[in-house]
Amino acid sequence: MLVVITSEDFQKNEISSIKQIIDSGLEFLHVRKPKASRKQMQMWLEEFNTVYRQKMMLHQHHDLAVDLDCLGVHFKEKDRKSEGTIFKEHLLKLQKSGSKISTGFHDLETLREQAALYDYYFLSPVFTSISKKGYTGKSFEVLDFDKQVIALGGITSETINLAKQKGFDGVAVLGAVWLAANPFNSFLKIKNAYEKSYKCTGS
Repeated sequence: MLVVITSEDFQKNEISSIKQIIDSGLEFLHVRKPKASRKQMQMWLEEFNTVYRQKMMLHQHHDLAVDLDCLGVHFKEKDRKSEGTIFKEHLLKLQKSGSKISTGFHDLETLREQAALYDYYFLSPVFTSISKKGYTGKSFEVLDFDKQVIALGGITSETINLAKQKGFDGVAVLGAVWLAANPFNSFLKIKNAYEKSYKCTGS
């Protein structure tokens, strides 16, 4: 499973780059825009037709995922900490709508305890982050997990094979794409490395 996470801010040429990336075969785009209002997010999503939106997992303004026929939603750690009746009802409603649901963890113990409710999970930082300064990799291994765990943090074309060796079912990239001079070309290099490591072994 190969995931691209958007830049936090709206960027020049971002929409055209995302369309190129999805057209080249990306199945999972995580839309993470923490500063965006609901209106800004809706306007941004409406720049894409349904074919593109059906590849998108929203980190904010989850109701738009249903309204605009997106792939699903991602819950942050603080969303899980608010767990209770309202949270569970929200989760159930999304599941009934057919939305995929993901979340992220920063330690193995919590992942083991809370993994049952979601379709797949990010675990980070596996390697030292490219986009977050001081975010040092923890060299996680998940060889004994039966859940779909995706490596996040410091993922580049050079670290993908190592993530595979550590037992991860896929990788999520952010900085290696959006901090590159040409995001699309950088993605193609990452996709090629991913396919060499994962597709050739049937994963």
